[in-house]
Amino acid sequence: MKLPGKIKNFLILIFLSILISCASTTQTNLNKEKTITELKIAEDYNAGLLALSLNDFSKAERLLLRCVKYNYNLPFSYLYLGITYYKMKKYDLSEKYLKKALEIKPDLTEAHNSLGAVYAAQKKYSLALDEFHKVLLDPGYLFPENALYNIALIYYHMGEYLKSIDYCNKTLVIVPKSPMVYYLIALNYVKLGKKKLAKKYLTDIIKNFPKSTWADVAKKYMKENKI
Repeated sequence: MKLPGKIKNFLILIFLSILISCASTTQTNLNKEKTITELKIAEDYNAGLLALSLNDFSKAERLLLRCVKYNYNLPFSYLYLGITYYKMKKYDLSEKYLKKALEIKPDLTEAHNSLGAVYAAQKKYSLALDEFHKVLLDPGYLFPENALYNIALIYYHMGEYLKSIDYCNKTLVIVPKSPMVYYLIALNYVKLGKKKLAKKYLTDIIKNFPKSTWADVAKKYMKENKI
């Protein structure tokens, strides 16, 4: 089964919600003691976050490592360093720093989410599922739909197509219309040999999102796979 070129990355897509707003929380902690070292670390930290948001991963790595060097023990430095290494595909280092963040703050949900992404990238699906389920235990987490979708995606990779569809539907409860989720549901139904149901979701993408890239992807997929 051939996938359209534009959608190849879809099957390895993991959401990493880089919450720049965390910087404000960290900054509050830093302001308690106005030492030169702390101020320098704060400067490096914020510059590192900016570099990460701009995909300047080498600069983000250098600045965030400097925070760690100065015993900057707030977990967000380790979190964003872990995310930086994930983006650089240095998964061993990413795992190391994300686990360090969780040692300091076990309830840091974004670290669990990011660690799940690291495991998924290495096809350690059982470990990834554990992390994403931990994300769902946090009632205050801002993006539960991301964790639900990630679980659905992992089940698809594991060949658990019915479970994948189940978590897709749970995602749609939060985000009622999502072409990305519709597309994953369609892929699952193709794997289950139910092309008519797959066609329904692909057609919904084309109908409801006619000017989107997803509509083009759905049309191409239907043509190439004779749906």
